[in-house]
Amino acid sequence: MDANGRRIPVIDPDTGRQKIGARNRKVWKRVNVSNNPLDSKEFLERLRREWADSCNALLPGYAVIDHRSFKARGIERIPTIHEGYASREMEKRGGRGDLCEENRRIQALNRLLDALRAMIGRLSDQAQGILTAVKRRQRPSGAPQAPSSPEPAERPQERPQARETPPQAPQEPPKPIRTKKALTDRFKTRLDERLAENERKQAEKQAEPDMEETWDLSDPADPLNIGMGWGTGGHGLGL
Repeated sequence: MDANGRRIPVIDPDTGRQKIGARNRKVWKRVNVSNNPLDSKEFLERLRREWADSCNALLPGYAVIDHRSFKARGIERIPTIHEGYASREMEKRGGRGDLCEENRRIQALNRLLDALRAMIGRLSDQAQGILTAVKRRQRPSGAPQAPSSPEPAERPQERPQARETPPQAPQEPPKPIRTKKALTDRFKTRLDERLAENERKQAEKQAEPDMEETWDLSDPADPLNIGMGWGTGGHGLGL
């Protein structure tokens, strides 16, 4: 600005007129100034942290504010967006604001992600339990025997007496391990058996002689034609 507070134009020395810049805009003298501190990311993070600390000093313990983003905190959630005054006023009047609608969609997706994580956790616990049970069944029966100490050498004048071994009870065969693959193979086998049985029945049915082709319904003297009325008879031939 000049002494009177008016902008100073930039004069072109060739033409003696004010320079015209891009988009036919007049060029005025400018002075370089230091960058605004609000443009610094570090300054904004410090400002947000101090604001959160001031709020948490007045809020109860269950309502704590964290100025960090979900990504910085390691939270796998979709952040909502700023709705603004106009969108909320539109919702109050019974309409639907685009920004509010977008936040509702994000919240629904977050609920779905939470449900999927909970389901994955339960499935992981069940898989761990099944794996533990399978390892326990595969372990040999009987408690592990402690290592026996070396027996002393037998005296030459003593003879070892034969010991009667008590009869052992018959052991039950190990129960089959019902894994997911075994159940799937068993289901496929039963399905193949059912399909083969149905094909066999269909083949037997097709091999039987067709009675409608052997009857001669044109002969009234045929005893099979008696009582059929030459119409929609009891056999449903539709003559």
